[in-house]
Amino acid sequence: MSTPIRRTPRHAGTVVAARALTPRTRRITITAPTLPPPRPAQDVELVLDDGGRRCKRRYTVAGYRDGTFHVDAVLHGEGPGARWAASARPGDAVDLCGPRGRIELADADWHLFVGDEASLPAIIELAAALAAPGRASGLAGAAGAIPAFSGGADPAFSGGADPARGGPKVMAIIEVATATDELPVPAQVSWLHRGDRPAGAPDLLQAALARFRAPSGAGYGYALGESRTVAALRPRLAELGLAGERLYLKGYWNAWDPRRRAAPPSG
Repeated sequence: MSTPIRRTPRHAGTVVAARALTPRTRRITITAPTLPPPRPAQDVELVLDDGGRRCKRRYTVAGYRDGTFHVDAVLHGEGPGARWAASARPGDAVDLCGPRGRIELADADWHLFVGDEASLPAIIELAAALAAPGRASGLAGAAGAIPAFSGGADPAFSGGADPARGGPKVMAIIEVATATDELPVPAQVSWLHRGDRPAGAPDLLQAALARFRAPSGAGYGYALGESRTVAALRPRLAELGLAGERLYLKGYWNAWDPRRRAAPPSG
């Protein structure tokens, strides 16, 4: 007997709000009554129009509540995802599938997220789940609540959690174009600004990882972003003890693929 093909459920949604979060990121709020609660950082696959052809783009589900959620989309290039994100208006119909994705939060003394603006919505959702473990159905093991960070030994990090007050230490190294692309993250964050340099190169993140001092205890790493950059970060992460079952890797877009470079998914 053949194994039945498992298909992701399809849902009809409607845009209910849209606004700018940063000069290059737009938040589109969608209601899809049949969409079930996702695990942290799961995504939905939107079916979009690409010059008369159907195409799909995946976006992290942010701020889900009773079938309503946000899509925080990076406005980059002229692809179908960027065009949709720039033009979406309240009342627009949205055809989507999901929730999708297999990422799970592990039990660890400290967590390190490494990524770029395309993965920023997922990093925010995962860090928030660690701060409020009751909402993290994908969390393997218990994690304490994380109150506001009050300072630390490493001046490269700011904001986020104070591990001395309970719960795992949550840190992030995030590359964006400029400070205007930064968004609030419930973690100790080191922001890297690449300026006019093209996105998708590993140099800034590799250098930041070389300077990173791993805390004591068992850590867990998440490298999320441009596909080849994520692969290039593996040796640096392994030096920190983040490899094998202590590391999750996910490519969100490809700088070398024009089809995905024009509209890197945001999460």
